[in-house]
Amino acid sequence: MPNQVGCDLTPLNMMDPISLLIRACNPDEALEPEDKRVVNCDEARHGGIAPLLAKEFRRADTANPLHRLFTGHIGVGKTTELLRLKNLLENPGDGKPRFEVIYFDINNFLDPNDLKLADLLVLIAGQAHDQLSKLKIKGFTATNVFLERFWNHTKQFFTSEVSLSEAEVGNDLGKITAEIKEGDPNNRERLRLEIDKQRSSLRAGVNDLLRNARNALQVSKQACGIVVIVDGLEKLPSDLHEDLFFNGCEQLVGLEAHAVYTVPMQIAYHPRFTSLTQAFAHHPVPVPMIHATKPEGMACLTEMLRKRCDYVNLTLDQVFDKKATWEQLCLRTGGHMRHLMMFFQSALNKVDELPIRLDDVELALKDYRFTLARQITGNLWPWLRRFRSGPLRALPDDLPEEVRRDLLHQLLVFEYINGEPTYDVTPEIRSLANFTDGNPAGQPTPASV
Repeated sequence: MPNQVGCDLTPLNMMDPISLLIRACNPDEALEPEDKRVVNCDEARHGGIAPLLAKEFRRADTANPLHRLFTGHIGVGKTTELLRLKNLLENPGDGKPRFEVIYFDINNFLDPNDLKLADLLVLIAGQAHDQLSKLKIKGFTATNVFLERFWNHTKQFFTSEVSLSEAEVGNDLGKITAEIKEGDPNNRERLRLEIDKQRSSLRAGVNDLLRNARNALQVSKQACGIVVIVDGLEKLPSDLHEDLFFNGCEQLVGLEAHAVYTVPMQIAYHPRFTSLTQAFAHHPVPVPMIHATKPEGMACLTEMLRKRCDYVNLTLDQVFDKKATWEQLCLRTGGHMRHLMMFFQSALNKVDELPIRLDDVELALKDYRFTLARQITGNLWPWLRRFRSGPLRALPDDLPEEVRRDLLHQLLVFEYINGEPTYDVTPEIRSLANFTDGNPAGQPTPASV
């Protein structure tokens, strides 16, 4: 039995099947490509996102790198897909060119609720230095004069005494990140201002690092180039998006390596979105929602449940009383992967012994409906009621930007872009009294699909 399903000292062979299954369905766990629970959803999504990006990077000139925006609903499987991309690039097979990948999630290093462009630039520099240093690339030196110059200008703003060691520039960049996250709040803005002043040295330093590493990798035939993947940016509060993605886009596309940045879905509806796509010469690559009502979508969601059961040596027929029960569970998620794991866990916690019955699923979903009823503010209801007659081909033209942002960010409305684009409310909203009662917004309801 794989060890990762256990999180305490209880021997796995002494745990009951329900507990094992609950631990195997952690909705916040991003799965590595080799994990036995991974399901290939390319058919349900009308194509694979990771293979598409890998192909683009291989075909591009590494001296003229591509910079890609990566989006999708929160919990739709973006991190799992990015880890798949990392694996495809590092282990391509079939004689395809290989890349070294610098991957990191900003949430592991910085506070996403208080993240500025200066913080991100330092983090990218630090992670590039740290991860490239560990590769022990022949002919590559991770320290350069630009990073040393940057460090010497910024260390005076620390709240504790620090010193520079040439062999530890990466660690020193990490100290700046730690100072931003954990240092004196009154000093944080002063440090950020100094980083902004030294932005040219920082940018030159990280690009010199990436160029030298790329050249050394090519000479040694270890890899043809470098790809930087920055995960977690889509989880930032909406008020931080302006500074990071629009005001900072010149810095993000200035990285001299192929790069992928996650962005929130609602950014596609920002008034300045066109300027962003022009800067990146690219439209965001979305990880599509899965149509649970379509055969390929239901097959994909069912396979997710099946593999979680297999992982703990159970079958679907042992876990559910009948096919209709697990299909109902899948349908009620609206095709949202994290919700499937959340609802599955909740249903398991309703029972003392297997199998799960439809009544258990209904109890689990009742808890979620209570959460929705408390979450949805009054100004959102008229817009949600426009979906009474079914999915829409487009969001209403008169929908205010802040309302559109809330509907998508709070997972109240799902955007389906595999096949013809459609929009629909998360299914449990249709059971709430505020959805069925009252009038929709004053404008005529758009034609449903």
